[in-house]
Amino acid sequence: MSKDKSLMFSTAYHNILVVMERGGNRKSMCAAQIIVIARALGAIIKVVEVEQREELVLLFPEITSSTQLPGLDTIQLNDQSENMALTPLFRALIAPPEQLTVADIGANLDGRVLEGMVRMNMAKRMSAAGRETCFVIPFYPNMESVKGAYRTGRRAELAVPGAKILFCRCDTGEYLAAGEIERSEEWTSFIGPRIDKHGMMVMPRLQPSVISAYVASKRDPLAFTEMSDAELAPYAGGDEFIADALRTAMMIFIDTMKQQVVEHFRLGRQQQPAA
Repeated sequence: MSKDKSLMFSTAYHNILVVMERGGNRKSMCAAQIIVIARALGAIIKVVEVEQREELVLLFPEITSSTQLPGLDTIQLNDQSENMALTPLFRALIAPPEQLTVADIGANLDGRVLEGMVRMNMAKRMSAAGRETCFVIPFYPNMESVKGAYRTGRRAELAVPGAKILFCRCDTGEYLAAGEIERSEEWTSFIGPRIDKHGMMVMPRLQPSVISAYVASKRDPLAFTEMSDAELAPYAGGDEFIADALRTAMMIFIDTMKQQVVEHFRLGRQQQPAA
């Protein structure tokens, strides 16, 4: 990748919020992919994790902050405690336009975060700051997950009218049952039309062994592919041939995701305007 200083990072969206009702490893992997690809293109990134697991803090400690939402007891004592906990995220969402903000919203926190955005009038604030917003909503190819994606998408659309709603199907070996899912009310009335308008990312299937090794390594996806056979072997039962297979699978996964991330967010590098 050229490091020509006359070129600057460009994107159609300044705020990318990855949110999934039930959460899971694939949600955080989706966020990590976006971060790795944008960094390679020279983006100035701030990552905010609204999560107890703090996966991205471990992967990208120098650019990531984490916040946890308070429990009911705390909220009863201080009715502004939830707004206060969300302030680091909200400040990042109205940063100067040259900063890309990526947020990973934890499992079962989508409603609370989106309600907080409404309370704090974030749609108006982000618009005034000149920042375009995209919600990435991963889902699995089964009816329960589709219904969850529907609910999250509806909340996001109400919280930030006009935002891009990009669904991301996470292939897991399950298959969409066309009769049950694609003719369901959730699909025909909400998910399907938005896929027609905005497109859909597809996160290719990774074998459970690859996901387990990736999580255990505590490396970001790109760093995982740069590990040697000897470094990967402990996560591959001590077998360096299996280690090579794990690395190759992740490399294919990254290449497939990169094409989609660049296309959907229109990431790139462009000539800086003349002073």
